[in-house]
Amino acid sequence: MGPGRPPTLTWVFDPAHHATILQMMLDNSDRISAQIAVLDARIEKAISPFSAQATRLVDIPGVDVAAAAELIAESGRTAALLRRSP
Repeated sequence: MGPGRPPTLTWVFDPAHHATILQMMLDNSDRISAQIAVLDARIEKAISPFSAQATRLVDIPGVDVAAAAELIAESGRTAALLRRSP
């Protein structure tokens, strides 16, 4: 090591420490996935009266189930725009 150069950092793998951190990360991922599943179920229930419209919206290229739910939600409680026949 020459003058003016900082000492290099050494990295030590600690299996117990890293296993604990990894387990915490996996637990968080599982918790968030469970929360997403609860929200997905609530959204599905909320748009169930508009399932026919959601099915039609999904037929539009680029519109998936989540986008269809968003369009239905943004159209208002009555979803008047979605009730019109083409």
